[in-house]
Amino acid sequence: MLYEMLTGGQPYAGDVPIQVAYQHVNAAVAPPSLAVPGLAADVDELVQWCTAKDPEERPVDGSALLSELRHIRTTLSDAQLDINPPAAKAATPEGQQDAAGATAVVAPFPAERTEPLERIGRPTEIISSQRNPTTVLPPSGFSAGAPAFDIQVPQDREPLDPAEAPPSKRDIKRMERQEEKDRARAAATPSRSLREGNPRRRAVIWTIVVIVLAILATAAGWFFGMGPGSPGTIPDTKNKTVAEAQQLLRTAGFQSEPKDVFDDDVTAGLAVGTEPASGQVVRKFQAVSLFVSKGPQLFPLAAMTGLTLDQAKNALGVAGMTLGKVTEQYDDKVPLGTVISQSPAQDTAVRHGTPVALVVSKGPQPLPVPDVRGMTQQAAVKAISDAGLTAKIAPEPVNDKKVPAGAVVSQAPANGTLIRGDSVTLTLSKGPKMVHVPNFIGKQADAARKALESLGFEVKINNILGGFFGTVRDQNPVDSDAPEGSVVTLTVV
Repeated sequence: MLYEMLTGGQPYAGDVPIQVAYQHVNAAVAPPSLAVPGLAADVDELVQWCTAKDPEERPVDGSALLSELRHIRTTLSDAQLDINPPAAKAATPEGQQDAAGATAVVAPFPAERTEPLERIGRPTEIISSQRNPTTVLPPSGFSAGAPAFDIQVPQDREPLDPAEAPPSKRDIKRMERQEEKDRARAAATPSRSLREGNPRRRAVIWTIVVIVLAILATAAGWFFGMGPGSPGTIPDTKNKTVAEAQQLLRTAGFQSEPKDVFDDDVTAGLAVGTEPASGQVVRKFQAVSLFVSKGPQLFPLAAMTGLTLDQAKNALGVAGMTLGKVTEQYDDKVPLGTVISQSPAQDTAVRHGTPVALVVSKGPQPLPVPDVRGMTQQAAVKAISDAGLTAKIAPEPVNDKKVPAGAVVSQAPANGTLIRGDSVTLTLSKGPKMVHVPNFIGKQADAARKALESLGFEVKINNILGGFFGTVRDQNPVDSDAPEGSVVTLTVV
């Protein structure tokens, strides 16, 4: 990034990325002054210092780099500070030149210049053969506000041999950086051992280490081969008592912890099994849970009465029960298809899977209507009540020549079935209708017969002497009322 800021371009270029990557690994960064002529040598050295391949040759941290950068800035002239890469040079408007005729370039730093900090370490000194302090004047081109630096040579220093040339500023800075690195390495490297080595002591220590390792290896071998870490097979403990099951596990090398569980098949108090299950091979130090049966888990049975058969099936399935025998029976109060009763009864404690028998209503029972026609009123009412029905008497009795008065002439319905409590209407007889019997004595028997039959009577003829004349000599009854359908006797001579 520093190289790009100074030159406006990247230090490595290539047609394909692999070429650029190869240069990053193997090629050193070229001095930026090759791309931007006029850059100070100190800037070249700063870039090469930051991009050295050996991490030991780079700045120790950001503070060291910042300190060096500030130091270099104070040693550069304004002209050196204002050098821009060729592509970054801006056009200068006409007429904007200083008194010396040079083109004015906008300074890249803000108006307030950063004051140089005192450099940590020995300041750079220029050795001079003069004993008087040498004053370094600002070079031409510095702004009026640039500070001047006085570098003094101690008065007690002897003059150098004229044959020995003084080191350059770059050499001095390089030596200072090298001294700092040497001091850092020296501080990180122990100057001497805290304790002198003793061959016999080292031999004893190594012997102890070997013995400890051997003991650990032996202990590990015993632990995983014959001890608690060795593999073992879980025995089958089902239907064993707790004591028997624990003894089996101890014999196999396992410690167990009993845990009570519900089980529908194993009797309460006996072992159900283990976790890990029997037959598995595990390490003997692994905990084994011994499950002991508490017997089947019981649940209160919910009410099924009042539900339809389909609803009862679903409810039993949700509760973990099964549907048992289903019986249908007539019920005058429970609607068709509804559960009348259950067995076991509601709230009975049962285990999972218990079959529950249900009695389902077929609705009201159809009852046959008895035939009570010809019966007396009392007998007919009793017969209908015994059949589970209700007898109702018609308000108006009727005449009937065959049914005596007070007996049932007809009923509605006369047959079929009814629901319990339905009514049967009975019509009673007033007996036969009374009809006036005319007097037919002295009349011809044939005419009398026809007249009586038309009135609803039955005619009986007694012939005397063969009934030669065909005349009615006597009749019974005569000129009175008689029941319709009764017999009228005619005596014919």
